[in-house]
Amino acid sequence: MGIEFFSGEYENYKPKGKNLDESDILIETDDTLIFFEVKKKPLVRKSRCSDSLAIFIDLLKSLLESQIQINKHELSIRKHEKIEFKDNSICHLNNKNIARISITLLDFGSFQDRTIIFQFLETMLLGKLESTNINNIKVEEKIEKLNQKIDEFKNQIDEIYKLDDDNQKNSSHFDYCWFLSVSQLLIILDNVQSSNELKQELWRTRSISTSSLDFYREYAYARQIEKH
Repeated sequence: MGIEFFSGEYENYKPKGKNLDESDILIETDDTLIFFEVKKKPLVRKSRCSDSLAIFIDLLKSLLESQIQINKHELSIRKHEKIEFKDNSICHLNNKNIARISITLLDFGSFQDRTIIFQFLETMLLGKLESTNINNIKVEEKIEKLNQKIDEFKNQIDEIYKLDDDNQKNSSHFDYCWFLSVSQLLIILDNVQSSNELKQELWRTRSISTSSLDFYREYAYARQIEKH
């Protein structure tokens, strides 16, 4: 396909020492670094049985965990100007923008619409989750764990903003976030022959919305517009 990528473990240096982090896929274009993190864990049983709350909690956990992991990579490369992988490959920041792609194995419809994701992530910076179902201890425990991840996410975003003086050309952090399924990514890759073309195809989905909450329809519409 002509796309080169970085992947694997690297040493993430921290004030109290260093530890190993792992990047699923990092693709370098002329002006952007694209981080991909794949949610490997399947949905819990209740989610598979269409329990709405279970689906919401499972997908939120998946999105937050993958974005938190990408934020770790971003903080590392912004602080050190590069990531040195254990296979001796090196990716340099070179003042490039950073895109953050969370990948799930399955499609989840409107949960993965970019407008919904943008608003959802923005909301996570403003507050915490609360449950009115005080009789369900397990739900309360899950929400508390999610709130801990939300706090970690907030702290990361604050730190990234401090390190990124240009703030990605003054746009929101979440303008550069995606939540895609493997099948959606494969549709995009059908039209890609290089790293720069991958960025171009992702950007097609970045600004156009028909409010259909249908990724495939909107991506086809975006491509059709350019032909005309």
